[in-house]
Amino acid sequence: VLRKKSPTWDEAKKELGNPGFLNELMVYDKDSNLNDQLISRVSKWTSKPEFDPDQVGKQSGAAKSLCLWVRAMVLYGRVAKNVAPKKAKLKSATETLAKKRAQYKAAQDELQAVTDKMMVLKQKYDDSVSLKERLIAESAELEAKLDRAQRLVGGLGGERTRWDQSATDLEARTQQLIGDCAISAAFLSYGGPFNTEYRADLLQATWLPTMKKLDVPASETFSFATFMADPSDVRIWNIQGL
Repeated sequence: VLRKKSPTWDEAKKELGNPGFLNELMVYDKDSNLNDQLISRVSKWTSKPEFDPDQVGKQSGAAKSLCLWVRAMVLYGRVAKNVAPKKAKLKSATETLAKKRAQYKAAQDELQAVTDKMMVLKQKYDDSVSLKERLIAESAELEAKLDRAQRLVGGLGGERTRWDQSATDLEARTQQLIGDCAISAAFLSYGGPFNTEYRADLLQATWLPTMKKLDVPASETFSFATFMADPSDVRIWNIQGL
């Protein structure tokens, strides 16, 4: 019956005489062949008291083995009937788990892509912040330099007036240099024996008027000491009582 053959003694002898019978039993496709109808038909035989392996074994050891095999197939079919829905559920759960794992993997990949992009953006942000801080520092340094330059220019602006005046005075003194040198030579040649008052009288009453009369440029406020010596040297001489 399990092998879908006629349940007759002639068919049984034929099967028993088949050299590949034992191998066919070993590779029997129980999952495809066993169904409720077939198990119900076989159960009519296995439920009989005489279909007991021990009882059958008293008659034939080979028959006992066949009895055990048939009872095992029936038991497997009944268990498989209960297990089949669970196996289906397990298969469905396995497929669902595989889908969820695939979705989880896709989500992980997407998260990694977003994380990588975020790291790139963070690096750009850090670089921008560093550049900003560097530019702020450079700007502060340049502002400090500009302030110092402006103060220097302002200070030099005040000096420019003094330099212009000094240049004007130097130009005037250069033009008056001929007369001043002549007067200084007169002082050295003729003023030595006289006192300060007479020297001053010679300067104001004789030498300066003579320069003007001869149209020789000369300083109107000529001072022999200032012309011949540095003011700092004169100050030192005065401190020393000279």
